[in-house]
Amino acid sequence: MKRLFIASLVALFASGAAAENVKVGALYPLSGNAASAGAQTKAAIELAVEIINGQHPDVKGMPGTGLPGLKGGKIEVTLADHQGNPSTGQSQALRLIQQDKVTALIGAYQSSVTFASTQVAERYGIPFVVGDSVAATTRRCSGYIWG
Repeated sequence: MKRLFIASLVALFASGAAAENVKVGALYPLSGNAASAGAQTKAAIELAVEIINGQHPDVKGMPGTGLPGLKGGKIEVTLADHQGNPSTGQSQALRLIQQDKVTALIGAYQSSVTFASTQVAERYGIPFVVGDSVAATTRRCSGYIWG
């Protein structure tokens, strides 16, 4: 999952002209029945962001200086807890888009939450990378959803 996350972020932001940071919303179960999976995913995301942003120069084969296509722009991740609840996932996705002004979303581990939250992303034209939900309804690829 870590490799998919890193590859997805690099692919999403591989081209561009400005050196600016990229805000990504990460929507996972940080409380509730699947909190342990959410905590592990959170740790993986934080490590991936550290590597991409250049905080681990000893890691070979990774950009290590930010996003090359954005002239070294860094990734900023805002985590959101959907608690395993689809309606909470929708409202958290909406908050990340409207209030936190994220450029992209990743998540959401539980397929029911992923299905609900990707609908919000599509409605607002925000890319959403689905790396870990398995239901066929969440594994669709459209203009904004990659799964």
